[in-house]
Amino acid sequence: MKTPARFAIAVALALVVCGPVLAQKQAKAAENIAKGMIKFQGNLTSAKTQVDTVLKSLQDLTTAPSADVMKKYEAFVKEVKNTADLKQDVQARAKEVNAERDKFVKAWSDDQKDIQNEDLRKAAESRQAELSPIVDRLKTAMSSAGETSAPFLQNMNDLVLFLGNDLSPTAMTAAAPLIGTCNDGGTKLQGDLDAGIAAVGELVTFFQPQGVK
Repeated sequence: MKTPARFAIAVALALVVCGPVLAQKQAKAAENIAKGMIKFQGNLTSAKTQVDTVLKSLQDLTTAPSADVMKKYEAFVKEVKNTADLKQDVQARAKEVNAERDKFVKAWSDDQKDIQNEDLRKAAESRQAELSPIVDRLKTAMSSAGETSAPFLQNMNDLVLFLGNDLSPTAMTAAAPLIGTCNDGGTKLQGDLDAGIAAVGELVTFFQPQGVK
């Protein structure tokens, strides 16, 4: 038997033996992605709740009587820090789930090349095509959230610095326009997070193993 023929047979045998094992590994990877997405969805929900919390603390500060203003200011500073910390956590988690998803999709594309049945190969390609618009929606939502959160947090930090040196009624009045901007920014950010939460929910449904309904 010539060497090329032997090589071809060896490759075919490797596909027969290794194919099911690799496919099983992919199925488990899909399940893990779904679990990771569920956690990420929780991260985004927590971020949305935190936006509510920091805006509420700002509102409490601006309406506090003189006896409580220092206490409310300290609470506001704490919530601004919590918001910044949570943003970093969400960004880190987003990178992780994106990397896991992209790795899976690449392996999936590679597996499709080894499917000999044309109908199954087309079905796999069609199914994979359903994933792209969902991923695009998530990317759009997260990109918008990132663009909105940067000035939102900067404005919050400006208020921390400004009011930290002057908690008088005059200072509160001067800060009113920026406080309004923060409220508007918070509303926009929550909308972006809602869109992200919805897209992640779609990805959970896509990747989660499901039996016949």
